[in-house]
Amino acid sequence: MRPDRILAFFFILLAFSLIGFAQAPNEGHKTEDFPSSEMPTPPGPPDGMSMQEWNRTAVKDPKGLLASSEAPPKPTAEEKRGVYSEGPGVESVQDDPTVVRVYPLQTLVNHATLIQVPGTVSKAWCGDLQGWTLEGEANYVSVKPLAADLSTNLHVLTADGRMENFRLTSAASGAYTDVFQVKAPAVYQPNPSQALEGQEAKLRKQLDAEYAKKLQDEVSQARQEWIRQYAGRTFFDYAIEQGRSFRVEGVFNDESFTYFRVRGDEKPTLFLETRQGHFPFYRWVRELVNFNVTGGDFYRVQKLLEPGQRFALKLRKEEVTITRKGDPR
Repeated sequence: MRPDRILAFFFILLAFSLIGFAQAPNEGHKTEDFPSSEMPTPPGPPDGMSMQEWNRTAVKDPKGLLASSEAPPKPTAEEKRGVYSEGPGVESVQDDPTVVRVYPLQTLVNHATLIQVPGTVSKAWCGDLQGWTLEGEANYVSVKPLAADLSTNLHVLTADGRMENFRLTSAASGAYTDVFQVKAPAVYQPNPSQALEGQEAKLRKQLDAEYAKKLQDEVSQARQEWIRQYAGRTFFDYAIEQGRSFRVEGVFNDESFTYFRVRGDEKPTLFLETRQGHFPFYRWVRELVNFNVTGGDFYRVQKLLEPGQRFALKLRKEEVTITRKGDPR
């Protein structure tokens, strides 16, 4: 064989060797980068959760945060005191009858904040009724500030004796509490002292009602008895000669005093007149008699008319006489 052919064959063989050496590392690296045993697997449901539940969770939580094994977040300061935000501007608290709490409320000018308490509102006290408007109905209380940068307190008493306390502040703009709900506990036990006071008040009211009824019955019986006795010894057999400036009405006696009423702007003077002589030649002799006036127009005269006597009431030149019926005037 000629030397030039041997040299060409050698160069061809060397070229094929170099090509095979350059391709071998790439193929080996490709196999090592993607071994079948180390291929990543899609996340599956955690222990105790079915695939259907996992699918629903995956829809609600596409980032897989719920599947994380990390501890849940710590409660906030508001959650620790029982305040849970139900939405923008809405807060809810769980009432605890064993403690006394004061809830802060941020209000806004030209906006009303509605407070809901667990029970019918009996009474509400606001520290500043000039800077705040206050309205209530059923188990709701509405507060509204009339200016910004105000601060006051509010106490709401329910019909079952529970007191809810609030500290109100106002602002001209920004976030505020639109609705504040105080939720009733599962089992509510009123304060024992308040319950005792309520029972005492109820019993006192019942006793007062019974006493008032008994007193009314006794008064009614006494009035009826007085009417029976009074009607048996009261006499109205009087004749009156009326005048123009005043009028006499309702003359009677109770066997001790004589009574009558005088209607008019001015009150006349009272005299007792006794007839002296015989008909038709007799005259009336006048004398003052003891009497008093009550109620402005009711006369009580310490005298009973006897036969031949009469009362005379005189006002300037006008006179009115009162006589027993059947007795000459």
